[in-house]
Amino acid sequence: MNSHFCDSIHRSLQKILAPLVRILLRRRIPYSAVADVLKKVYIQQAAEHFTLPNKKMTTARISILTGLNRHDIAKISDNEMPVDEQHVSRAGRIIRMWIRDPNYSDDQGNPRALPEEGEISLMALIKKCAGDVPPKSMLEELITTSTITMNQQGHFKLTSGAFIPSDDFAAKMEVAAKAINELLHVIENNTQIHQSTPHFQRTLRYGKVPVEALEALRQWQSFHGQLMLERADAAFVDQIKETKDRNELSGKTSRVGLGMYYFEIPNEPLENSNSKSQTSKNEKKNHDRN
Repeated sequence: MNSHFCDSIHRSLQKILAPLVRILLRRRIPYSAVADVLKKVYIQQAAEHFTLPNKKMTTARISILTGLNRHDIAKISDNEMPVDEQHVSRAGRIIRMWIRDPNYSDDQGNPRALPEEGEISLMALIKKCAGDVPPKSMLEELITTSTITMNQQGHFKLTSGAFIPSDDFAAKMEVAAKAINELLHVIENNTQIHQSTPHFQRTLRYGKVPVEALEALRQWQSFHGQLMLERADAAFVDQIKETKDRNELSGKTSRVGLGMYYFEIPNEPLENSNSKSQTSKNEKKNHDRN
């Protein structure tokens, strides 16, 4: 691949991944855990979708396609990979040891309130689990994220439920994963060379909308977006029923749908009028192209 193409791919990947990485960082999910998942997905997709006609997929071919070594490929099965202890977030290690280690729990097995310093202390616990992260930095992180709080005696106690995703969060991520998966299927289809049946994909964007206008826009899209989906639902149901009634069906099926979303992304503050002028020119060009 030439350098211009590589640069373009890198920029596009950064735009795609940036919001996802923010979600993961908020839940304290480290890079290493995501890297394991990405490695497994690479192997699965290569094996399922890139076999040669009339040939069995081999570890060697998967290695060529993915760039992964054959040892890693052979090690990863279709079953869920066990979580490697070294890949778990350092904060998560601290919490688990605090909960499970008898040295840091009371007679009832509950996490004890710990002094900051000492043989059995929060700093001692952090030093055991934080690896190469400076203990003071980890302490600040735990305080900032409300994972720990200080009681009246000046000891730190573990906040209930820290670093454990709520059922509500898990449910939201399931919905998000399905929506993102479907949108990427559309993009995959539309970016194939010589695609004869592109799927509908349109976006409406405005660059510099005053924040005072946002509430009215939210109300408009909420009402009309729901109305559009209801109309689409009725039309899809009628078309599917009509097709089933009049045709001899092959038995093959597809999952179909119409996605819709509204977004607000705050603009970065401009440092000076020159950059403001330049941004306006660039914005006009982008609007003309889209």
